[in-house]
Amino acid sequence: GTLPVPAPATAELIKGVPAYSSGVSGELLTPTGAAILTTLAADFGPMPKMITEQIGYGAGASEHGIPNLLRLMIGQSSE
Repeated sequence: GTLPVPAPATAELIKGVPAYSSGVSGELLTPTGAAILTTLAADFGPMPKMITEQIGYGAGASEHGIPNLLRLMIGQSSE
C-alpha cells in the first residue's frame, strides 16, 4: 500500500532534527540517507563560515520537478 512521506523508518531516524516539506510528493530522504545524515552531522542549520577543502556532488535518478542533486562540502571552521 501507500505509505506516508517520510516513510516510518525515515521519520524515526530524523527525530530531533529540523525538517520541512518542499511540497514534492515522493521520497526525498531514504532511511539510509537519514542514518548517514544524523550519524555524521554535528549540527543542522545554515552553512557555517569555513575554509572549504573538499566538495562532492551526486545526482539521483528520480524525477520530482526539482533538481535531484546533492552537494557535500567539507572544510575547517574559519571562526
